[in-house]
Amino acid sequence: AFLLHWNPEITVKDNNRLFSESEKRALWLKADGVCQAPGCGQRLPSWTTGEADHVDQWAAGGETTIENGRILCKACNASLAKHLS
Repeated sequence: AFLLHWNPEITVKDNNRLFSESEKRALWLKADGVCQAPGCGQRLPSWTTGEADHVDQWAAGGETTIENGRILCKACNASLAKHLS
């Protein structure tokens, strides 16, 4: 708070990078159990078989919210992570 008072140009970033289990379950339900990567469409039998991902990446300021989240199969999430690094 002290730094923000004296440096108003600093923006506070969402420090909750990881989706909770409840959020991950909600993302899976929202996607009807299907991987949301473009062109994939793999069925995810349960929310535990998918991985939560930010649509607007967290490192670029994307928030950890249901609105900014999607569920991906493990292969698509690994592939996207590889392309982002």
